[in-house]
Amino acid sequence: MRPILPIILLPAMLVLAGCDSPKKTALELQGEIAEYTAKPGSEAASRIEQNFARLDEQIAQLRASGHLDEADMWQRERDALQLRYASAAVTGNLQGVKRAAENLGEAFRQAGQAFGEALQSSQPEKD
Repeated sequence: MRPILPIILLPAMLVLAGCDSPKKTALELQGEIAEYTAKPGSEAASRIEQNFARLDEQIAQLRASGHLDEADMWQRERDALQLRYASAAVTGNLQGVKRAAENLGEAFRQAGQAFGEALQSSQPEKD
């Protein structure tokens, strides 16, 4: 019975290895980057970074196994995804700066209004 076990496990291992392919990882990255673009956050960024690391490992495995053309193709895809992610991060940062500037402007407006009201209430009434 022992010789049968490796024969049964080998196809199962191949199926599981196929589940973790560069194509699947790239598709996950595309979805996560789209989600991050809509709503930037540190949790989404962490998942994206983990998937980039996983894709880098998969590309290295392709190179090590001699599939250089396929590895080069996935490297180009990875680079394109990295550019999309960087663009989304910059856009998110700019939106954060814009919100901060708007909040600062509102705070100055409210402070000016409060100061003006304080001046008006401290002046004696004229008959």
